[in-house]
Amino acid sequence: MEHQDTSPELDPEQIIHAAIEALQHPDKDTKFAAAITLSHYMPLPDAGMQILIEALENSLGEYDARYRLAAAFAFGRQPTLTQEAVLALTAALQDSDDLVRLESAVVLSCADITLPDAGIQALIDALENRNGQYEITYRVMATLAFDYQKNLSEQENALLALIAVLQDHDERIRVNAAVTLSRHMALPEIGIQVLIKAIENKNGHYEELDRDRARAIEVLSYQIPSLKTVQRENALSTLFIALQDHDEWVRFQAATALYALDIALPHHAAQIFMDAIENKNEIYEAKDRAAATIALSTEEKLSDAARSVLSIALQDNDEWIRLSAACALSQHRIALPSTSLQLLIDTLKKSDVYAAPFRIQAATALGSQETLSDAARSVLTTALQDNDEQVRTFAALALSEHMALSDSEMQVLKKALEKLEYNEGFTKIL
Repeated sequence: MEHQDTSPELDPEQIIHAAIEALQHPDKDTKFAAAITLSHYMPLPDAGMQILIEALENSLGEYDARYRLAAAFAFGRQPTLTQEAVLALTAALQDSDDLVRLESAVVLSCADITLPDAGIQALIDALENRNGQYEITYRVMATLAFDYQKNLSEQENALLALIAVLQDHDERIRVNAAVTLSRHMALPEIGIQVLIKAIENKNGHYEELDRDRARAIEVLSYQIPSLKTVQRENALSTLFIALQDHDEWVRFQAATALYALDIALPHHAAQIFMDAIENKNEIYEAKDRAAATIALSTEEKLSDAARSVLSIALQDNDEWIRLSAACALSQHRIALPSTSLQLLIDTLKKSDVYAAPFRIQAATALGSQETLSDAARSVLTTALQDNDEQVRTFAALALSEHMALSDSEMQVLKKALEKLEYNEGFTKIL
């Protein structure tokens, strides 16, 4: 008969309580285990941080590489690093163990700390992997850690190491190297090919790495405007194929990339944006859903399905989505309910809360309504004195849809439009 474990499971609060008490235990191994355990659940108290610092510094030679590596990993789980922790991690860049040096460099880099030469070298050593001691996971970590270095473009050795691994035997290393390089320099042709092959995924290597493929799409789209004709056509063809990808997130990234490039999308792309707005699989952040809403609004004619999705989004829990949906429907001259109109009015009114692009959208949406309420007219008139020139301009445009402007207001509007190089009404947000 198979034995069944009937012991009660400890809840997180019990674990945290026991670990906090164990930080004061006289045995160093017990204290260390308690600090590591706590690092999984919460920001470490001072006592826990000190235990990890002592382990990483290893001034008495009591902690072998396994302890020191675990301490570096635990620091990586902390939301912030104390100055003492930063000093300990910096000192560990000179550690005798390869992995301790690497993990210390990764943690410091991900904390937006500019690495000294020893840290850069630790990442390079992992990329080059001359002795084969680094597993793929560690090498990927090194590749991603480089991305946090704001001065990477000045680190010639690091750039050369990243360029070299564009030909690595592992596809994930190649893709992450291309992504990192793209943020600091124009990708060489081989880097473009790495991205295209990952997106196409002809060998099925990326079934469990679709997020990497989505990042490859984003990076490729940034590179497309500077590509030569043949490369550009190949890249665009790859993005169009990705619209039919098995992965929803990859499809969305391809659709938004083509939209951002002002490339005409096929009709079925509207469904991709509708899926993002509905977010049934809960994979999209608010900014993604808002972007999908804006993209859907540019359809020449909204389908009944798109109109339904946007109408439902007017009741979304997220105010950003409600605002975007209201603006999208207004762009197609669809009458909005009073709650949505009030949201637009409040958005335009509160310059201390909403940034100029949101106030511009609100002004535009109000102007697109068939009739203008007294409240809307009042807030648009007040917006003519807004501290942002574009908000003033779009408020004037919105009012001009419903009432005659004075000669002085028309002159201001004309000059503003000329300055903005904008002459097609207000159907597009600059």
